Amino acid sequence: MSRILTVDDEVKMTRLLEINLKNEGHQVDKATSAREALQMMEETIYDIVITDLKMPGMDGMGLLKKIKDIYPYTQVIVITAFGTVESAVEAMKSGAFHYLTKPLNLEELKEVVKKALHMKNLEEENITLKEKILQGEIVGESNSLKRAMQLVKKVSPQNTTILIWGETGTGKELVARAVHKLSPRRNGPYIVVNCAAIPENLLESELFGHKKGTFTGALQDKKGKIELAEHGTLFLDEIGSLSLSLQSKLLRFLETKEIEPLGSNRVIKVDVRVVAATNQDLKQSVQEGTFREDLYFRLHVFPIHLPPLRERKEDIPLLINHFIKVYSQKLNKKVAGIEPDALQLLMQYNWPGNVRELENLVERAMVLCEGKMLKKEYFHIPIPAHLPSFSSYQEGKNKILEEFEKNYFASLLEKFGGNVSKTAQEAGIDRKNLYLKLKKYRLYPENFRRRNTTNVEK
Repeated sequence: MSRILTVDDEVKMTRLLEINLKNEGHQVDKATSAREALQMMEETIYDIVITDLKMPGMDGMGLLKKIKDIYPYTQVIVITAFGTVESAVEAMKSGAFHYLTKPLNLEELKEVVKKALHMKNLEEENITLKEKILQGEIVGESNSLKRAMQLVKKVSPQNTTILIWGETGTGKELVARAVHKLSPRRNGPYIVVNCAAIPENLLESELFGHKKGTFTGALQDKKGKIELAEHGTLFLDEIGSLSLSLQSKLLRFLETKEIEPLGSNRVIKVDVRVVAATNQDLKQSVQEGTFREDLYFRLHVFPIHLPPLRERKEDIPLLINHFIKVYSQKLNKKVAGIEPDALQLLMQYNWPGNVRELENLVERAMVLCEGKMLKKEYFHIPIPAHLPSFSSYQEGKNKILEEFEKNYFASLLEKFGGNVSKTAQEAGIDRKNLYLKLKKYRLYPENFRRRNTTNVEK
């Protein structure tokens, strides 16, 4: 049963709406002001709010904006006796599902309510789908990972170019695949190109295709990966390894959405969404002259940073349980969990290989396991987590100081939601010096802004 709230300072109107909507099987509540409606919404989740436009105090437009800000999936229908084109346009721009004028056509209202409920159900299904996909692809509950996943959910439905950056093993391809599954292109192809794994002399043909006879071994026409990704998503992994000449051709494709296969004079128009990934500092590569600045800005439309595992160690138990389930099925074993001393060992380790390294170690432990619990002796940790190795006292001192500084500034950025001024004030250092520290440790304020979605650093 759907729940509907009617809001109108005219009691007769709310009563009329209540009678007609209850006859349709809906549960209906009434409010005679916007303030009363908002108070009721704190206690009850409504599928639809039907509000009058002209009311004393906060009017219907103000109520509409409040509702869409606090309860974005509640559908709002605006009604008024003073309908104008301007007010209708403003209502729709502010998120109203529909706009009706008095005197109401009750049959039209019932039909609009049906459509609004259908829209709400579709949005809820989409939200559920997104959560299931992300939970299935990306495991973790840390704040840093949640921020990244919020960006993924926000940008996936768009056609925006995405740059995923993070250390090797942090799950960049998993995120790219999730973006594809959450996008309107989900039924189209998902094509992966590892730019570092293909020799430079073959990569251009691999990306753009070639005509028969273009070079030795070109025995027939071949479509490139870009053309094969038509109406889908192209994932360019390790984009930082591209040569400057290929960067130039990739930039042209991103700007024109056109390609020209090797040996052909024919220009092909393509409809492809690009998601790129790198474990390199592309800003530094630009400064060193190994990466084109114009391509960097073209790719950096919407950056998403994946934190290393050492910065989200609270996710390690969740990841271990996830991998135990995965490999219990693959290896046909019934392993229930991990013993406390083994978990403690893994929690102390610094994980230079990130999630991929953890998965490999859990898989090895699963192969060795003969009982129901993973034991400490099943895990081969390359370097003792509790005994860092330094070549000198000074090196050790510098490393520990750097680790402290990085964690300290990260905690302040987290505390102040990415506000650099407040972070500098709290730390007692100059803003300019703070920026140098943040740059050194790759702590980007936009990754700490709680409501940051599209206003990211370019």
